[in-house]
Amino acid sequence: MKFIHVYATPDGESHWELLPIEFIDGGRRTELQQATGVRFISRETGDFLDFHPVGSPQYVIYLDVKVEIGLSDGTSVINEPGDVMFVEDTIGRGHTSRTLQGGICAFVPLAV
Repeated sequence: MKFIHVYATPDGESHWELLPIEFIDGGRRTELQQATGVRFISRETGDFLDFHPVGSPQYVIYLDVKVEIGLSDGTSVINEPGDVMFVEDTIGRGHTSRTLQGGICAFVPLAV
């Protein structure tokens, strides 16, 4: 499992980095974060979304789908089943999304 952070720098370019998951209480859980809901999305192999920023910070949980995320800085990262991505590139061009293996992911917008 990877925990990927997608963010934008002040110049509007999107980047990504791997982050550790920070556990509390002896390493068994994380801090509670407030969310506004959850949406499950079914993606088909070959689906492509061109550059877009997110409207608000959110988690994307890749349940059984494999998706390549392209960043405006020219890099890309592949998210596989079980990976989690924290997306907060709310400014600039954002990122692309190409479905490599169809399946379902969950989008969890955070309360800001």
